[in-house]
Amino acid sequence: MFWAYCFNWSLLIFGYVFVVYPKIKTQTMDNIVFKTLFYVYVCFVLYFTIMPVTLSSLRFFSIQPIAWYAFEDVLLQRPNAIKEVILNIIMLVPFGILFPLAFDQKASTTVVMAFFFSVFIELIQPYVNPARLSDITDVLTNVIGAIIGVGIVQMLYPVITHIRKSLKKIDA
Repeated sequence: MFWAYCFNWSLLIFGYVFVVYPKIKTQTMDNIVFKTLFYVYVCFVLYFTIMPVTLSSLRFFSIQPIAWYAFEDVLLQRPNAIKEVILNIIMLVPFGILFPLAFDQKASTTVVMAFFFSVFIELIQPYVNPARLSDITDVLTNVIGAIIGVGIVQMLYPVITHIRKSLKKIDA
């Protein structure tokens, strides 16, 4: 298992060094910082949700169930249900903060991209980890987290503008 994690992290580092950074290295310092932070954030989300990915764990040709009833675990008072809801909200708050800063996007675009990111994770999880299940509650709570993140960006806009200006001075 250790080597699978090492291999997965190596691929993510390779992706940054040879794919992402060459595309952003000519941009302003604030863009480089926010895009790098966003990439690191996505790597950690992948780590906590689908890693390690190994060839033996991949199950391409099996149909995986999806939990379609939103908040069923909470309503049935299953152990850790509230904790999972809270963690899923927290997990995408940084997405709501970093995505609009890294890619200069509106709030609505950020929420839509968070939705697709969450759906991607939920659809991939059961194929790389047999113990995982796709769950509509996770998608909904992830989107709530992204909305909270967007709200934080909007509340802290003057501070963020100051940080951006400070980072742009480094370019000069």
